[in-house]
Amino acid sequence: AFQKALNQLEPFLTLQTPMYLILRRRPITTTLASNLQHVSEQHQQHQLVFITYVPYRADSKTTQALLAHRNKVIEELRLTESTSTGAVVSLVCKEIGEIVDGRSWDERDGTEGESWGGDGKNGGDTTGDDEVRDDDEQVKDLGFKKNKCRLCDRRMKNPIDDDALDALSARLSGKGDCVQLTIDNSTNTLKLTCPPHTILAPSSLSSHLPRATPGFTFYRHPLTASLVFIYYSPDTASVQLRMKHTLALPGLVNVIARDVGAHVDWKVEIHDVEDLDLDLDLGEDGDGQRGGGGGGRREGKYRSMYLRNEIVGTESQWEGMERV
Repeated sequence: AFQKALNQLEPFLTLQTPMYLILRRRPITTTLASNLQHVSEQHQQHQLVFITYVPYRADSKTTQALLAHRNKVIEELRLTESTSTGAVVSLVCKEIGEIVDGRSWDERDGTEGESWGGDGKNGGDTTGDDEVRDDDEQVKDLGFKKNKCRLCDRRMKNPIDDDALDALSARLSGKGDCVQLTIDNSTNTLKLTCPPHTILAPSSLSSHLPRATPGFTFYRHPLTASLVFIYYSPDTASVQLRMKHTLALPGLVNVIARDVGAHVDWKVEIHDVEDLDLDLDLGEDGDGQRGGGGGGRREGKYRSMYLRNEIVGTESQWEGMERV
């Protein structure tokens, strides 16, 4: 829900226009919230976030003016919030993804690991004329700090047709549902290759894959309801076309699909339709765990250039990858 709300901000943000943004967040229970000491329980439940957005390509004079006056605005917000509900959190952002990507907020909040304000001090470099007073911890000024997560996938994402986006959002809820996409070579836009399928059996899926061109398939497995993502890249396709599809993977899986609620549970890359094997090894609990290991299921050869040797980052992590 929070990510969907953040998505609504993206059309208003550009790489050239700096601005102030004031957001009201719903109740949170994070490391950062717990570090707002001496604030009443009611104040901990709501959070006013003041963002100074100064993109790298913005006019330097305008940027400096916003930075020079940010502390005065924060002080006004502090006085206002002292008689209202919530505490003020201030930060400086220089990239769109630092505002609209939920992973940036998770990092700042300390959802995984220590929050930016975990040491009781500013989490980043304070930018402005003066230090902002943290009276009774009413204000937590995080300043600017680069994300550990560089959000490369968001910057690399391809445009997508409305019909394709609607299909990812609304046509993958039922077991056996299938949505297939490809990239228009002339516009680099993601589009549907065919109308979405419903109640498609795993044994029939390979017959629906394209033979001559790369493609992306999202499939809701009927046995486990897990969402399977299949990247099919035939060796007979041109190098240019295969490269375009490979570069589109992180933006599609990590950003576009996730933003509309299509969270992929299992990723497969194949280069021949015969390599596709979605049979599951149903254990004693019948939970449909994936095969492999002793199950004999072929994983295919994973050759996507940015997905090697289990590198951890914003890129997708694929199972069973081999060194090349």
